[in-house]
Amino acid sequence: MNKNLKWVSWNGSIPSGAVSIYNAYRKRRDYICHFQCSVGFYTKSQGPSCFYPYDGKEFYNSIFKILINEDNFEILEWKADSWGYVPFNAVDSCGTGTYIGKNKYGLGKIVPNFKSFFLPYDGKEYFYKSYEVLTINLNIIQQTLNNIQYKLNELNMTMQPPEMLTKSTVINKDCRPVKKTINLSKATTVQKTWSVGHTFSSEIATTITASVPMIGEAAIGFSTEISMDWNKGASKEEIKTYQQSVEIEVPPNYVCETFMEGVQVLTDLPFVADLTKHYQDGQKRKITVRGKYKDVQINELTTLVKRCQLIVNAESCLTAALQVNQSNSSLVQKDEDYKYRFQ
Repeated sequence: MNKNLKWVSWNGSIPSGAVSIYNAYRKRRDYICHFQCSVGFYTKSQGPSCFYPYDGKEFYNSIFKILINEDNFEILEWKADSWGYVPFNAVDSCGTGTYIGKNKYGLGKIVPNFKSFFLPYDGKEYFYKSYEVLTINLNIIQQTLNNIQYKLNELNMTMQPPEMLTKSTVINKDCRPVKKTINLSKATTVQKTWSVGHTFSSEIATTITASVPMIGEAAIGFSTEISMDWNKGASKEEIKTYQQSVEIEVPPNYVCETFMEGVQVLTDLPFVADLTKHYQDGQKRKITVRGKYKDVQINELTTLVKRCQLIVNAESCLTAALQVNQSNSSLVQKDEDYKYRFQ
């Protein structure tokens, strides 16, 4: 059965959205009900019971269910038929192949296997070959979600532990300190999503028009409205680049590491929206649905410089200096020898 058409248990009062007909023959309003999938009628004047046809008689029971069209969101229509036939969009009583029917005398059930419509009437069950079938209009061309109203008072932001976004390593094998400016940069994909507590048919084009929340550390803003296709929700991706700079001094024969950390913030922002179905004949049906906007931001950027570490097995600057001096002395001696030979 369609998700907006539901059978609800009788609790002593007529539920909101109960589906009914005006029975002109009896001059009263009858509501569609069933007892164990046998469709019949409930009417106030005959007490809190569902009257239904079965095995040649009219029965009634006080434990029954009433059909509701939640928020009147579906267009229900009565279509003429006969001999057990029903349209493809007929409303099934409860998945048993029994359908909801009526004629001028009132409500009853259509049983295709018996090629008849059965009517409960004054203690008896009557059957007819011609009748009307309750159907649901499925000629929907589009669904739209708009008029998004964010519930800022219900905003929930959850902070995660700090995480490393990127790092940089500087190795100084020279014998002099090195000063260097480190530019740390990290590009991330931020996904913003919208979802609602309502199931959509994948065969019907659905779009959402919404402004995008821009939630910062100090304030909340909103973009201009954008339209997006809906496929089990809607999403928008943005590339955001985070940057930090720091100047460090690396001692000789040391390696230094710098890190950029950020705090991931998970955002849940409830909203309400208008869900509208657009039909081929120009009719519309609109209800209000609740949903949730989510995104992940990175806040509280921090640059960390770890304590520099001595390069393992690095040549000491003293040894290097001695080698340079020895090399220079050798060159001087060779030059003196050269001069002596040619004097």
